[in-house]
Amino acid sequence: IDVALASGADGVQLGRDAVPVDAARNVARRAGRRLRIGTSVHSAAEAAQAAADGADLVILGTIWGSASHPGRQGSGVALVAEAAAVCPVPVYAIGGVTPQRAAVALNAGAYGVAVLTGVWDKPDAAAEAMSFLEAMQVVS
Repeated sequence: IDVALASGADGVQLGRDAVPVDAARNVARRAGRRLRIGTSVHSAAEAAQAAADGADLVILGTIWGSASHPGRQGSGVALVAEAAAVCPVPVYAIGGVTPQRAAVALNAGAYGVAVLTGVWDKPDAAAEAMSFLEAMQVVS
């Protein structure tokens, strides 16, 4: 939250062990700022609770096995559908997302996806990012 405020960012993503959403909102308010606040969650119940606590969005993972979390099995796309059904704020899927899986996540109810190594580890990151955009544009 301090870095978001100091940098003039429009929002902040809180990790699982970060300050609570309401505390972050209070810090921003005292600084005269209205930030979009996202938080990381790992279950449908946590997603619903984050929304109740005032989060503007949640990042849900790990959906598929991911290089950034070696040895951790993904929770599966059914978790996306479950969380989207009970969470009134946008749910973004993260973890092992590929362009094809991005479309699957959106079809399951995700508002969007978050991708790290799926773009950064590619020789042409811009082209890879475009492949995600193209895959998601065909979702019904």
